[in-house]
Amino acid sequence: MSRFDFYKELYFKENEQKKTLADSLNLPIAIMSSLIAWLYYFYSNITFDVEIHQFWGRVILIIAFVFILRTFYSLILSYFRPDISNKKFRSKFNTLYAYGKIVDLVDYENSYQNLLIKYENDPDFETKSNSEYEEAMIEDILVCVDRNSYLNGVKTSHILSAKKYMIFALSFTLLLLGYTVCIPKVAKSPSEIKIVNPVKIQK
Repeated sequence: MSRFDFYKELYFKENEQKKTLADSLNLPIAIMSSLIAWLYYFYSNITFDVEIHQFWGRVILIIAFVFILRTFYSLILSYFRPDISNKKFRSKFNTLYAYGKIVDLVDYENSYQNLLIKYENDPDFETKSNSEYEEAMIEDILVCVDRNSYLNGVKTSHILSAKKYMIFALSFTLLLLGYTVCIPKVAKSPSEIKIVNPVKIQK
């Protein structure tokens, strides 16, 4: 494997890792949304028969909600990271992470044509042109790989942090669920139905 092929493979590997990290955000977001829905249901509909039980139920709920907020914060950091892009390696605005990307293909082609003109009088002009052209490509690819590897590491760190806090949020939510099952609750009385005297319609 040549140096060019090796670095090119690394470039595409980091791009694939970027897509994998973006796809991995879906499950935590779905879980956190479900937990929020259940916590809201608990807050709105469940009341314990003893005040101290109600107090501790609210405490567990608040702790679970704090971990949910911390999880969302880490998820946001793994998705939104505004950065300034330069002219050659443009920012991917769909994630706001400024990933390096080879985009100026016309410039590369023009550079190659200039190399052909530069070495046109050399018997081995094509080999020298290709060699110099590959060296220029390798230099740009290395910049992209180095930057993309760093950004993928940052994203991975935030996603792992989000999963850690998600486990805490899920644990306290399950604790709250067990608390509601074991602790007596106030039975909701049925709504009173009043019979209104019928109004006679005079003809």
